[in-house]
Amino acid sequence: MKCSVCKETAFIKLERHNSAFCRQHYHEHVLRQVQRTIRRYRMFSADSRILLGVSGGKDSMGAWKILSDLGAAVVAVHINNGFGEYSRDSEEKVRRFAARQEVPVYVYTFEELMGCDFDTACRLCRKPACSLCGTIKRYYLNRLALEHGCDTVATGHNLDDECAVLLSNVLAWHIGYMARQAPVLEGEPGMARRVKPLVMLTDREMEQFVQMHGIAVAEGSCPHSRGATSLVYKEVLDSLQQRSAGVKAQFYFGFLKQMKDVLPDPEHKEGDEQPVNRCPVCGYKTIKPDKCFICSLKEKIAAEAEH
Repeated sequence: MKCSVCKETAFIKLERHNSAFCRQHYHEHVLRQVQRTIRRYRMFSADSRILLGVSGGKDSMGAWKILSDLGAAVVAVHINNGFGEYSRDSEEKVRRFAARQEVPVYVYTFEELMGCDFDTACRLCRKPACSLCGTIKRYYLNRLALEHGCDTVATGHNLDDECAVLLSNVLAWHIGYMARQAPVLEGEPGMARRVKPLVMLTDREMEQFVQMHGIAVAEGSCPHSRGATSLVYKEVLDSLQQRSAGVKAQFYFGFLKQMKDVLPDPEHKEGDEQPVNRCPVCGYKTIKPDKCFICSLKEKIAAEAEH
C-alpha cells in the first residue's frame, strides 16, 4: 500500500477518502481536515483565544496537538471528577502531555468546583451520572473560559460522536436537540461560543493520529459509561460504515446541509416556550424562574454540609 501523495509506504488507508497516507502526509491530512472545518463553519479567527476541555482521551488530546500545530492560542483545562483510578490516570496523561509540549494546563477537581464529591452531587440532584457530568462540565468550561479571557470553548467531539447523537435524536424525534446539534453554537454576553473542530474525523482516524505521535491517552473507559446507549448507536453506524465507507459523513453533513433551514431556533429547547432567564447568582442562562441548576445544587450541598 502506497501513500497517495508521495508513493512511499503508507501508514493508514482511508476508504471513505479513497486514499492512503504515510505518517507525514497523514499528519498534514488531519490538520487540513480540521482547518477546513474551522474555516467552513467560521469557528474562530486567528486572534481568538480558545479554551479546550481536555479529558485525557484520544479525541481531546488529539485536538490539543492539532490546534497547537495550527497555531491556535489554546488554554487547556482538565476537570478531575474523582472516579478512582480512571480519573487519576486521565489527569496523569494530561499533565504528561503538557510537560512534553512545554505548555500549561489548568487542572480542577469536581470537589473544588462544587464543594462535594461526585456521588454526593448525584444523590442530591437525582440526575444520572452522565447527565450530571455533562451539565457540570458545560457550565464550568464556560465559566473558566471567561475567567481565562477566552472567547471560544472547544471540545473533542468527532464524527462518530456526532453521528451517534444524531441517530439517537432522530429515532426519538427530539427536534429541539437536533436543532442544537451543530459544529458551532454562537456565544453571547456571559457565554462563550462552543465549537467542535474534529467533526470531520472519525474515532479510528483520531486513534491512529494519537498513536502515530506517541501521545499517551487514558486507558479504559469512564466507569459510569457502562451500558451507555451511545455505544450501541456507534456499533450500528460502524456496521453501516463497513458496507458503505462514507455513510457517517453523508448522514451528519447531509443533516447539516438539508435541515439547517427547517429546524427551529437552536436557542429554544423542544417543547419549551418559557423565556430564557439569567441566574441571579452567577448570570448563567436558565429556563428556571430563579437560580440555575448549578447554583441550586450548590445551595443543597452547602445546606447538607451544615448538618
